[in-house]
Amino acid sequence: MATIDLGRVWEPFPAELEELRAALAELTGERPEKLTLQGVAGPNDIVEIILDFDAWPRVMRWLVEGIVIKLGEKATAAVWKNKAIYYQAVKAGASAPLLRLIKAIESLERREQAVYLAVKVPGTPRNVALRLKTDEPAKFLWQLANIARCAPEIREVVLAAVAANEISPPMNGNYEIIEVLGNGDVLILGTVISK
Repeated sequence: MATIDLGRVWEPFPAELEELRAALAELTGERPEKLTLQGVAGPNDIVEIILDFDAWPRVMRWLVEGIVIKLGEKATAAVWKNKAIYYQAVKAGASAPLLRLIKAIESLERREQAVYLAVKVPGTPRNVALRLKTDEPAKFLWQLANIARCAPEIREVVLAAVAANEISPPMNGNYEIIEVLGNGDVLILGTVISK
């Protein structure tokens, strides 16, 4: 698995998916592979941007370039816990590759494709995810950054729940089991990840 892959059940809009791949490649320097996801009984009009949890430090570097740098070193430590500061930084310094990524997701949304940010969970046919919505670009990037920051812990919570038979893959087809809280913490399966 690459740092970031794209998962889909089917591919009704190849041009839009290709633009998403190109935007991710421009941002990361790596061309995402396309993976086939197992369909579920519910809607399968989905695209997952799947993060390899081992790669989260690189993902964070891509996200902070041009954003957190604008805040200065003093504010960097607080940025993930302060939505207002982060939003201000996004407005001041979002890079062209990040803006291209938002536009690529918007084009899929217009085609009624649901785009998720997912964390790969080895040994399960599903990934855990949060649906991305680009109506507020700063919120979108803030959620993306906080999920990437907490990806290793998200994976551990899910693996522990699977091992304890609290959930079983494919987690009842529920993609949206990650929530980014107002203070930057991440909630998954009743566990709050605070770093």
